Amino acid sequence: MTVGFGDLYPNGTVQYMSISIVFIFIGLVLTTLAVDVSGSVCIDKIHSLGRGFDAMKVLKALKENVRQKSEEAARKGAELRQKNKQQQQQKNFVDLPRWFAYVPKDALTIPYIDESARTTSTRTSL
Repeated sequence: MTVGFGDLYPNGTVQYMSISIVFIFIGLVLTTLAVDVSGSVCIDKIHSLGRGFDAMKVLKALKENVRQKSEEAARKGAELRQKNKQQQQQKNFVDLPRWFAYVPKDALTIPYIDESARTTSTRTSL
């Protein structure tokens, strides 16, 4: 089943059909003008916003903000380190051994991916 727009066809006099075509053409012209004018107004508003925008001023403000935050973070970090140092001294903190990555016992026998078989055999004899 199809839509069947073939069922609809213009019927009437030539004068009626020509008036219909002119009416449709005027409607398309008015619609195109309305879209063009509204687009031009939007573009003008965007350009006027851009002309008043001082990018260097904004970048300097952002840079100053980042600098202030980094100074504040460094100050807080120094305070925390000092506080931890004082707590360690007060508790006679015993330094616990550090955690290291697991190293298997046969690590020397495991070949690297770029080693040849000849060097692997000499390595296993060590």
